Amino acid sequence: MEKYEDEYEKLIRNIYGKSIYKKPQLGNKPEWLEEEKTNLFPLKDLVRQIKGASSIQKQTILIQRFGAQHIEVLKTYYNKDIKIGKQVHKIWGELKPVRDCFLD
Repeated sequence: MEKYEDEYEKLIRNIYGKSIYKKPQLGNKPEWLEEEKTNLFPLKDLVRQIKGASSIQKQTILIQRFGAQHIEVLKTYYNKDIKIGKQVHKIWGELKPVRDCFLD
């Protein structure tokens, strides 16, 4: 009898389009969705390796590689034709994920 009642409720809810569960509100869009300009995986991977390095020598080598990789990523944002403050501010905002990797 209990199964009949459960299935009956499901049927009625299906007919009237009323779900048993209410969908949660959509939260804020993740920042990484906006990362279209540059692939930050190499930087993030180096940060992960630095944090997990077993020796100071290995950590030092990884930090040097991170520095070189960080500069290569920054070069992708460089534009010699930008002279207006708003354009500089826009690029500075786009650099936030790169800055966050550096701070990690």
